[in-house]
Amino acid sequence: SFSEYKTTCGAGKRQCQHGFCAGIDDTMMCQSSWDCWPDTYCDLNGKCVKPKSAGDSCTNDEECGRTAACYFSDLRISTGICVQYFSRMNGESVATYMGHDNLFTNMSNQTVLTQMNLLCQTGFCDDDGFCATPTRLSINKGKECELDRDCPTNIPGNPAKCKCGVNPWGKRFCDVTEGDMEWQNALEAFKIYYQESLDCGSGAKWLKCKSSLSFSRMKCAGMRARLYTLLFAQEQLANCTEHLIYDLPLFGDFLSVCSSFAFPKFSFGITGLLLSLIHI
Repeated sequence: SFSEYKTTCGAGKRQCQHGFCAGIDDTMMCQSSWDCWPDTYCDLNGKCVKPKSAGDSCTNDEECGRTAACYFSDLRISTGICVQYFSRMNGESVATYMGHDNLFTNMSNQTVLTQMNLLCQTGFCDDDGFCATPTRLSINKGKECELDRDCPTNIPGNPAKCKCGVNPWGKRFCDVTEGDMEWQNALEAFKIYYQESLDCGSGAKWLKCKSSLSFSRMKCAGMRARLYTLLFAQEQLANCTEHLIYDLPLFGDFLSVCSSFAFPKFSFGITGLLLSLIHI
């Protein structure tokens, strides 16, 4: 049922009633979309109303509901239009989109799985902001490097990033790119969660709003791609893992999210568990 996850309704005034998050009464004023029924949002007048349709004018993402974003075709204007996720074809522009709810970022020149990319049917837009097919593959992913030029891809002159790992030797490694399996797995995991959470409220967007394992799988896949150069090398983990868990919160987050569905009934040492999670 929708509200089987006990904290689903806790962010606003909604309460779990008979397995569903019940919004406030129509006569009441809302302060945020978390106060409203999942298929409505809180408008500027403090009323819970139905989301707008694709093509309607908007000023923020919540107005467009769970399945669309507010796209601004010109940064100089204050009103955009609701655009369905995964609706724009290759060659269409999403360059001036003003969204702010990034899902995952691979921390290089190319941002992966942001709301801007998710407007594209392929889930990807190029550096110029046009929807495109992600074809760039990192030839030397996971290999040691010193500069970006040591990390060629299948597209000449467009290398992957050479990024620092976490190890006592200061080693750097070639990162993955948007066409590589790691980011494609993250996109597919997002699509699954997206389909399973269409009845979540506008206020939730991509926060956890269900107890389904698909949320953990989505977050884990994204972190495995985003943290690739930090996590892939076993020799790094063998020497540094115990410190990483306590010194860097992102490693603790990775452990928490990924272990929640990968090995729910087993107990591993921290190093052994992390190594297992990296290769699931």
